[in-house]
Amino acid sequence: MQMKNDWLLDYRKDVTSQTGEDGIIDKVFEIIGTQSKWCVEFGAYDGKFCSNTYNLINRGVFSGTD
Repeated sequence: MQMKNDWLLDYRKDVTSQTGEDGIIDKVFEIIGTQSKWCVEFGAYDGKFCSNTYNLINRGVFSGTD
């Protein structure tokens, strides 16, 4: 019997992400922790819309560059 691997979907939450990545990212970092709290966004329309890192930066949890 194979275990389901979609359990992270229970933590989906959209702040500026597209399909729940904001909540999933929070849960992943809660589990694995962090050492360096820097992030880089590639591909967000205007740096906020559909961004997977804006919420981390805006809350002051991570740092990023402009």
